[in-house]
Amino acid sequence: MNLLASIIEVWVGMIYDFLEILDLPSRQEYVSVAASAFRDFKVASSSSWHLAYLTFRPLVILLGILSHQVAAILRVIAQHSVAHGWVAAKEGYFQLKTATIWFVNFQRELPTSAKYAELGAVGILIALWLLRRHVRNRRYVERTTAWYREKKRRALRRYRRMVEKVAKTSLLLALTLPHLLYIMAALLAKRMIPSVVTYLATRTYLNAILSFWHPLYLTILAISRLSNHLNLYEQVDTAEGETELPSKLSGRNPEKAGRRGRLVTPSMLKKQQKQKTEMKALRSEVEDLLKYWVVYALLLALFR
Repeated sequence: MNLLASIIEVWVGMIYDFLEILDLPSRQEYVSVAASAFRDFKVASSSSWHLAYLTFRPLVILLGILSHQVAAILRVIAQHSVAHGWVAAKEGYFQLKTATIWFVNFQRELPTSAKYAELGAVGILIALWLLRRHVRNRRYVERTTAWYREKKRRALRRYRRMVEKVAKTSLLLALTLPHLLYIMAALLAKRMIPSVVTYLATRTYLNAILSFWHPLYLTILAISRLSNHLNLYEQVDTAEGETELPSKLSGRNPEKAGRRGRLVTPSMLKKQQKQKTEMKALRSEVEDLLKYWVVYALLLALFR
């Protein structure tokens, strides 16, 4: 027991020594400082609230005046809108009721054949809507368009191969071959169906559509597509110039700086290849249109 009491005494002494090292304040001193801090906090809060009140009081008064004016304007608008809206609703209901009565009476006075004709027209419209929905779901138009473009591309490729073979023999014959084929097709149509060709050429606008308006539409379409490609190339050149300018100022090689500045991915290469292919096809189309307009202008100058 004496040993235990001595151990406890030692621990108690150590605790007292530790508390003296921490230098804990007395209760009276702590209460005095806390009361002083509370009084200072109360005074500071009151001063801050008074400052905020003085600062934002004009703004609150201004917002109150504006909100009062806006509420008065909205009240007047609501009164007139509700009144006119109620009058318009009653007038619309009366007109709808009158139109419904007239339509019912009109349908009653119709003969049976006219009623069946109306039902047939409604059925045809519903059938056309269902057919349009079916065609859109099955993508018949897109598939037909793709099939036509593929056949057209193959035919043009065979025709160009034939022109290239003819050009190896005679360049003049290759240049006049499209016109010769057109003349042969026109003479053949004139020979087989002369009345139809005469009617289409003299009584309709088919000649003007085929010779002027359709090529003009294709020309405008090609110019719009070409402008998109030119804008894209301009953006690429601008980006390359912005990449090369800091490299020149810093004394580095522009090509190395450009390669470091942009990362080329397989998708970007595929996109660039697609753009080059489209540009090549578009260039060929523009050349064909330019040749057509040259021939058209010459014929217009010679025969008009």
